[in-house]
Parts: sequence; C-alpha cells; structure tokens
Amino acid sequence: MVRVTLTMKVKEGRGGDFERVWHDISEQARQVPGNLRQTLMRDPDDASTYVISTEWESREAYSRFEVSPEQDQLTAPLRALRESARQVVHDVVADVDSEPEAPVAGTSDGPPAPKGRIVFTMRLKPGMQEQFLAAYESMRYEVARGVPGHIVDQVCQSPEDPNAWLITSEWQSLEHFLAWERTEEHRELAQPLRASFAEARSLKYVVREETWAGAGVGREASGQIR
Repeated sequence: MVRVTLTMKVKEGRGGDFERVWHDISEQARQVPGNLRQTLMRDPDDASTYVISTEWESREAYSRFEVSPEQDQLTAPLRALRESARQVVHDVVADVDSEPEAPVAGTSDGPPAPKGRIVFTMRLKPGMQEQFLAAYESMRYEVARGVPGHIVDQVCQSPEDPNAWLITSEWQSLEHFLAWERTEEHRELAQPLRASFAEARSLKYVVREETWAGAGVGREASGQIR
C-alpha cells in the first residue's frame, strides 16, 4: 500500500471553496481503480493550510492515475485555489488498529469532536533503521492496546530515500492525542524513537472530510467519518 501526502497553502479567504471543491472531486476520485481512501485535514492553528492524504493499493495504481489526463482535469479546480503545494509519497510499512471502543461522546448541546490526525515526518540517522523499527514496534502496540481515543497508526518509508520516514497517527479527537502527549508514559515510550532521529517534525490536524473507496463522503460533524 502507498500513502500520498499533499500539503497545500490555500489562497486567503478561499478555504470554504477549497473544501467544497475537494468534496466534489473526492466523489469522482474514489472510483479510480486502486484508490482506497482520501482524507482532507486542516491545520487547527492555520485555517489556510490543508493536507490531503490518499491511500492506494500499490505505487503502480497511483502512478497510473498521476500521469493520466483524468488526473490533470480532475484536480485543476483545486490547483486554482492554492498558493503552494508539496507532495510526498511513502510505502506503508506497518498499519496497526487499536481495539474498538465506544464512539466519543460530544457535548450535551453539540456533535462529537472531529477526528485528529498527527503527521510525523522524520529523517533517520545513518544505520538506525533497525533500531527505529524496533522502537516503533514496542511503542505502537502499547499505544494500540491502552491509550484512550487512539484509532490507527501507520509508519511509511520513502521508496527513494531509505532514511526518510512518515508516521501518521489517527485519533478520535485531537484532544485525545494532546492528553496522551502530556503524559510521562508518552515521553518514556517515545524516547527510543527520538534517539534514531537526525531531524523530525510533528504536525497536528483536525479531519475535515474523509472518503473511502466504495463509500460515501462524510462531514466532520458525524464524528465517525466514512
């Protein structure tokens, strides 16, 4: 499986237009052979910064779509609304789901909170790949078994640069992750990972919309977007 991450800066005041256009495009893109999932995220601290994450059955499936005339025509309305864009393609190395639990309750007078997506980009020190994967194996299962609000983690490696990695972490709400991040347990579990980093960056987003192959598009107010 391949994950493609596209980070974009949207033109000032055009966020609503961008979300509506993405919603329309995602309905068509989910019919593309090999497309598994699409997620639209927005930076909670910068309303003009969005990330589109897409998952594909294989690199070949994505490459066929990327060079097709249909892709250029389909995504043209999005390109017209953005100021800049940066794309990264990773092979998914591991994918772990948490144990299912009851949906997060919203407030008494409002809907459930939107899901949170944490994106970690990192470059490993030379020769540290095995140590990194061993540390991740230890950490991810502890998180999946016992951390409230955790949904799924994926660790991905760049096929062009073996030291470039991506971890995406999905939570029932951004508040769940922030609460976990503040704990001593988090600091202890993450320390072996950090020892293998030459550089790293953490980005936090709320999920605005999400599309799955063969399914409809959900709005953030639904809480469980499918």
